[in-house]
Amino acid sequence: MYESLISNMAVEDIYVSQVFDYYHACFVKSDWCQSFVADSPRIPGEFRNTEVIGLCDRTIHTIVPVARTLEGGAIRGGLQHCGLITARGGELFRGCLVFPKFDSTGKIIEATGFRYGKRIRHWQSLTVHWNRPNSNVYLAEGMALAEKFVHAKA
Repeated sequence: MYESLISNMAVEDIYVSQVFDYYHACFVKSDWCQSFVADSPRIPGEFRNTEVIGLCDRTIHTIVPVARTLEGGAIRGGLQHCGLITARGGELFRGCLVFPKFDSTGKIIEATGFRYGKRIRHWQSLTVHWNRPNSNVYLAEGMALAEKFVHAKA
């Protein structure tokens, strides 16, 4: 019954994976950020040897369609649901070097970002954490709510 909805949740996995792949591609292109990771006291030692490091340089909007389009709305909505895009449309890891953590299946389950800018505003945290929302809990809660509405109408 819920199989079609569950398969749609896998689309968000693809969006998340693509975002972190893009971040990694940006990091690979930046010699300055690579040396920052190697030398900065802001980056803890256990993160320096991470294989997949990303750079969120606020350019992802150039490859993701605008929210007013069907495709862009779906992608941005999925990323917003996951917490990688804020309610106002900005990237959670804006201005950060991003270190994702993978589970045993290779799925990204959390990430930590460290701000790399020379001038960080006083209200910005130096470290940003993200935990992937549990899609099964989200789906179960949504289905329970829908069931309440159906039974209330009957």
